[in-house]
Amino acid sequence: MDVMGIRTFKTTTGVLLVAYSLYLLLSVPGTAIRFGGRLADGAAGFAGGVMGGLAGLNGPAPVLWCTLRGWNKDIQRSVLQVFFLATQIIALACYAVAGKLTGPVLNAFVLMLPAALIPA
Repeated sequence: MDVMGIRTFKTTTGVLLVAYSLYLLLSVPGTAIRFGGRLADGAAGFAGGVMGGLAGLNGPAPVLWCTLRGWNKDIQRSVLQVFFLATQIIALACYAVAGKLTGPVLNAFVLMLPAALIPA
């Protein structure tokens, strides 16, 4: 991605986050998006995956979408945990295929694994 594309991505992401924050501040509690179904859910996940690949920002799209859907915190947490686990497994597989999983990297992974799993 060229410099202009990166700048556009950053600007668009920032504008969307500010707009979303304003929406949350000004919206009526209890309003939620009820249309789109699984296709829209998948699109939010796809957007998160693309953003994760571009800039390590795989969280904002699915988090915003879960909130806009009006899901309670338990549903949001379960959806997001599965999404983040899947994206991390895919990233790990991509690193393995690319030959990036060296001894020091695997040692660091083993050391941090309990810190990631215990809170989850």
